[in-house]
Amino acid sequence: MWSGSDGTTDQIWVADADGTNRVEISSTSSGPDPTINVDPQWSPDGTRIAWEGRSAGTSSQIWVADADGANRVEISSVSGGTYPTGNEDVQWSPDGSRLVWSGSDASTLRIWVADANGTNR
Repeated sequence: MWSGSDGTTDQIWVADADGTNRVEISSTSSGPDPTINVDPQWSPDGTRIAWEGRSAGTSSQIWVADADGANRVEISSVSGGTYPTGNEDVQWSPDGSRLVWSGSDASTLRIWVADANGTNR
């Protein structure tokens, strides 16, 4: 797994150990995609990836997808209430059920926790 740039965007990629079967995890053909994607983290069981992604001129958000790029969810903006901005440093809980990251809520930097599907934030 790595974050790589084509000169325009930075995306998250995975591949087999020999470099074959490359898949771009952080971009799809539907919906708004973040253009700067960095700091990918494997879930403890190796089935999902969490990362920090943002589009030019916007705040960074926390994203999660299956290891093949399916079921992508914007974790830091899914549930209701005040959305954190400037999200970064995402980490998985040891059992892979939750995520923790730092993000600003208005002018205060906070630690945020949510289920890996974006609920219970």
